[in-house]
Parts: sequence; structure tokens; C-alpha cells
Amino acid sequence: MAVTPVNPCDLSWVRKYKEIVIPSIAIFGTVFGVVFPYLRQKNKELGLVIAQQKRRTYARFLRNFTDISVAVMHGEDVSGKSAD
Repeated sequence: MAVTPVNPCDLSWVRKYKEIVIPSIAIFGTVFGVVFPYLRQKNKELGLVIAQQKRRTYARFLRNFTDISVAVMHGEDVSGKSAD
């Protein structure tokens, strides 16, 4: 049985499987052209939302901490959950 050498630049399989290759290229183009940029933008937006929530939480903590510290320095009674 003789082995026929294969030309590495032979693209005859594209003609044979054209019905599969062309939609596959379209799907990959859509994924890389539309879906990935969309997901990257959503990830960036989520990161900004999380950063804003962290800033708000830290600001609330500092305000609460400062209020309680000032109350303690003035000898006021600080009791309850917010004083913990």
C-alpha cells in the first residue's frame, strides 16, 4: 500500500466541508468581535460598581468611627451595636 504525500498548503478540505467551515468562521468572528468585548465591558462596569461600594462602605465606617471616637472623648455614653 503506497502512501500519497500530502501538500501542507492543500486546502481542498475547505471545499469539502464548506457548509461547516463558513458558519464556524462566522461564529468565531461573532464571539471574538461581539461577545468578548461585551463581556470585557460588563466586567469593567462591575469592577467600577464594586469599587464604588467599597468607597461608600469605607466612608460610612470612617464616619461612624469618628462619631463614636468623638463621643468617647467627650465622655458620652456609647452603647449598642454601632459602638462595637
